[in-house]
This record gives sequence, C-alpha cells and structure tokens, in this order.
Amino acid sequence: MNALPQFVEMDGSLTYLVESDGKTIAFSGDLISGPGQLWEFYSLQKRFLGMRGGYWGFGGTVTQLLESANTLLTYGPTQLIPSHGEIIHDPKNAVASLQGQLESVMKNFLTLTAWRISPSHKKEAALVHGIPMLPPLPPVNLPSWLHKVEGAGTSYCIVAEDKTSFLFDCGFSEVVPALDRMVKSGEISGIDAIWATHYHDDHVTSINAVRRIYGAKVYAQKEMQDILENPIAYSMPALYSESIHIDHILTEGEVIQWKGYKLTAYYFPGQTLYHDGLLIEYQGTKVFMSGDSLANWGIDDYCSYNRNFIGKDGDTAGYNRCLRLLMQLKPDILVAAHWGPEPVSQEYLEKTLDLLHEREKLLAPLFPWDDANFGLDPYWIRAYPYRQNILPGQKVAIETRIYNHSDSPRTALAELRAPRGWRVESAGSVTIPPHTEGKIRLSAVATENPPLRRQVLGLAVHFDGRNLGEFTEAIVDYLT
Repeated sequence: MNALPQFVEMDGSLTYLVESDGKTIAFSGDLISGPGQLWEFYSLQKRFLGMRGGYWGFGGTVTQLLESANTLLTYGPTQLIPSHGEIIHDPKNAVASLQGQLESVMKNFLTLTAWRISPSHKKEAALVHGIPMLPPLPPVNLPSWLHKVEGAGTSYCIVAEDKTSFLFDCGFSEVVPALDRMVKSGEISGIDAIWATHYHDDHVTSINAVRRIYGAKVYAQKEMQDILENPIAYSMPALYSESIHIDHILTEGEVIQWKGYKLTAYYFPGQTLYHDGLLIEYQGTKVFMSGDSLANWGIDDYCSYNRNFIGKDGDTAGYNRCLRLLMQLKPDILVAAHWGPEPVSQEYLEKTLDLLHEREKLLAPLFPWDDANFGLDPYWIRAYPYRQNILPGQKVAIETRIYNHSDSPRTALAELRAPRGWRVESAGSVTIPPHTEGKIRLSAVATENPPLRRQVLGLAVHFDGRNLGEFTEAIVDYLT
C-alpha cells in the first residue's frame, strides 16, 4: 500500500511449505485466518519508520504482513492452513481480499490518528501525506484562571482566592520542584487536591510525593480506582507500579464545588479504557480536561494495548462515548494534557464519530468473530491479578476475566496450567452476558521448592466452543 510507512524489521514468524501429491501446502500460522480475515489485529502493533518505539504503531506492521503474504504466493501454494481459522483453497483471492480490507482499515485509521500531528513524528507523518486528515481548527488560549504548571509536563491547576490550588495530573519527578517554585513565589500557598486523567506514569508518578508534602486529597473516577490502587494486578502500557490511594472516588456526573469553581466528573475512556474527564466551569467559561484523548484534530487511539473499544462497547467504554459526551456538554475549549488548550466544534465531533462508525463497518468482516473487539482488544481474556507476591507452598487464587464483546451470552471454561511442583486445585466455567466481563475463580498451591524467584502460570480457555489454548498468563514472585 503506497500510502503506508514501510516496516522497520522482520518479525520471527514462519510459514512451513509441504509438498504432497503434487500440491504445495502452506502452514501459515496467524498470517491469515480466512479469506480476507485475520485472527486478531493487536499483534500488528509496531513502530512505523522513524518512530522511537511501537507505542504509537497501531497497524504498524500491516505492510510487512501483506508483503509476507504476497511473498508466500510466489511459491504457488495450493492451500493455506492457518493456526486459527479455516483451510484456504484459493490463496490468491484470499490474500487479495485481506489486502483490500487492511488498506481500507488503515486509511480510516490514519485519517484520525493524532501521532501524525505530533512534532516528534514529522518524518513518519510525511510518509502518509496522501491520506488527508481533518484540517486543524483555529488555536485557542487557556482562560486566565487555568494555569499550566511550567516545567511539570502534563500538570495544570486552578487557584482559589486564598491561593490554594487544585492540581490536574501529577506526572514525573519534575512536578515537585515546579510546585515548590510556585509556592515560594507566592503564586500558590499549597495544593488541596489532585485529580488524574488516567493511570499512565507521566500523569500519576508524583501524586504520592505531592500528597506527602502538601496533604493533598486524590480524586479519580471509580473506573480508575483499582488500576491506581492495585497496579500490579494489571498488565498495561506505561503502568506506574506504586499504589496510589484514592481519597474521593468520583461517580458519573458528580459535582465538586471547590472554592467558587464547579467541577463535574465523567468517565472518559478515550486513549485508554482507564481514563476520565472533568468539566470545569468558572466565570462563564466551560473547560473540559480531556487528558490524552484528543488533539487538534485527531484522536489518540494509536496503541491497541491501551484498550480502545468500538461499536456497542465503544458506546459505553470508548471514543463513541467520549465524543457524544462532548457534543452534549458543549465545552468552550478542551485542555489536552500534552497538547495544551484545544479548540472543539460540534461539526468535528460529528465527523469523528462518523469516521469511527465507518471503521466499525470496515473491521467487522476482518475477523472470524461476531464483534470486531475480539480482534482488537488484547486483554479481552486476562488474569487478575496479573502479578502477585507469594510464599513457597502458598495457595494462590487467580481470576480469569473474560470480556464478552458479543451481542449474545457466551459460555467460557478456564483452567490453570502450572509449572512442575504445583498442585492445581480447580477449573471453572461461566456464562457471560453480552458486553460484560465474566469471572472464573481458579486456584493452585505453589511448589515448596521454587527453582526460580519468578514463575509463570498459563490460563487455558475455551470460549463459545473454541479451544483458545493458553491465551494469557499470570506471574508470581516468591518472597524468599
């Protein structure tokens, strides 16, 4: 596809060709699942040419995958046998269909992705200039009462008449000296409260330090409570490992009246499933703190592993929800943690929502599932907790958490696969309602004599009659 950046390096996947009775049979792994289909998309997360890393690379290895598939065709296979999926008897048309599907999906994605706007990605953005984006809206300024904490990365604050402040996001270590400078200069007298947009380390790392120094209370939406208070239970990008206690757990639409400012809390699962938003109203102006979810003009859904739902699940826990919320609230400006003050318009919100609806339709036939989120969500099956510290011989409990993205109930079975010396005690099953996460509680007893300080447990799952094998893992660290 001419408009896509080229791949950087080859990955370690193989296809095996077998000659039998005059036929060339290709065991093609997960290169293709069926005519025009992939088993999943999140493994294609990889840096585009020039990127520092794969975090921004949604679909970054699509070009590589298609080149591999077309190279395979030069060997003249008569059949493709995928690791997941059906036997393919017409490889040429199956690959051509897959190429068309992926090119359409990536064109839609690149129309909206915010990394193309970032100054740090100018070179790779130039490689996709043939795919237009929505033109940026005219720039806006912060209102005089909302302050960027200079030298503190993602942090902003509002200041009351008594010089106390309410802080929004509290990232890496430079936040503490930046706040100290504001106190010494008399700009603020202290920090009453901290509110975090999402769990990423560049937004939360200094929360505990600021709390200790200034006695600040921490506010966060209920959907973020567990990942902040119990982070090692998760496997997510940019996860900060230190537990952060939430003093005030916010519910949807909850209002905080703080010294003349009206703050209204919302769940805002844009860049990541674990993200919130805050509407600030003061002196006739409405500002929405949008974290890392929107830019001028694009969206920050460029990392599959942040979990970005589309379709019906996107309506409740994805960008569809966020865009409709902004259309309802009609803020005057957005404040993006990294981008600063951002313009917003009903027209652009509607156009973005239309492009996401188009993406949903393009993705639907790409996967052999009844909902595209099964192919997009890398953690639709996950272990909870992902990590835990144990003693040798200790009984260990782990939940297999399974998100049913389907419109219909689905039955799942799960069992632990443990290293030698462990005693697995239970397996289990559950029928999961549509668009809901189900839980299967499993347990095992650890070995008395662990050979290593860390061991890995596999979680094998059957879902809706499909044997998915050891789909995910849990990690235990021994306290010795």
